[in-house]
Amino acid sequence: MDNIDDIYMTMDCHHRMHIAHKGFWRNGEKQMPGPFTAISHEDVKEKKWKPVQEQYQEHAEWYTSMLEKGGRFTLMVWPEHCLVGTTGNAIVQPINEAVQEWALKSKKTVTYIQKAQHCLTEMYSVFKAEVPLPNVPSTDLNESLLSDLCRSGRYAKVVVCGQASSHCVAFSCKDLVEHWPNYAGSRPLSDIILLEDGCSPVSGFEQAAQDFFQEMRLKGVTLAKCQDAKLKPSKQQSYGKK
Repeated sequence: MDNIDDIYMTMDCHHRMHIAHKGFWRNGEKQMPGPFTAISHEDVKEKKWKPVQEQYQEHAEWYTSMLEKGGRFTLMVWPEHCLVGTTGNAIVQPINEAVQEWALKSKKTVTYIQKAQHCLTEMYSVFKAEVPLPNVPSTDLNESLLSDLCRSGRYAKVVVCGQASSHCVAFSCKDLVEHWPNYAGSRPLSDIILLEDGCSPVSGFEQAAQDFFQEMRLKGVTLAKCQDAKLKPSKQQSYGKK
């Protein structure tokens, strides 16, 4: 714990009426979709599934089209989670206790980053929404955060862990790796340490997590177990944790 210079805690902050939640959608029988229902651009265009608020029909068609053009996935309806104002929006107790203890011992504040607050786009990655919205800066690429984490001389290592290895951790780490050269210069990707046992996949998405680990390994990211992660600082270097 003494070797951690800063902690960045990323928090999903969803509203119940969200484009990836059931309440946003209805079918021809005015029924809401069940959890893990995939809604394609074609489904929206043909109004197999349509927004309960009709004024969002055009946006829904544009959004699902852009999402699929991005190549990562089709819109999926998730079980309601991380709802603002509920216990699901809080840091789980063991982790919270640990970071609060770190704050006290280090005499520093934890950096909390709230994401996914906009109801009309998804934001798995902490760095940007899946489909950035026009004139909504909070959905654009967070260049300030990337600069803080990547720039040479601030942190010798960036440690990545959390939930889930199939989705939010995966998409965040992929974005970090993609933009690393733009902010970190010649620093190697091995300066990113991904804790394999410090995260787990959403049930049913285990293969996606394994594919993510393999992709990061091939790109040069350091994969490690929590007990094996080497966080011993050199004389003029410091370490960050995300």
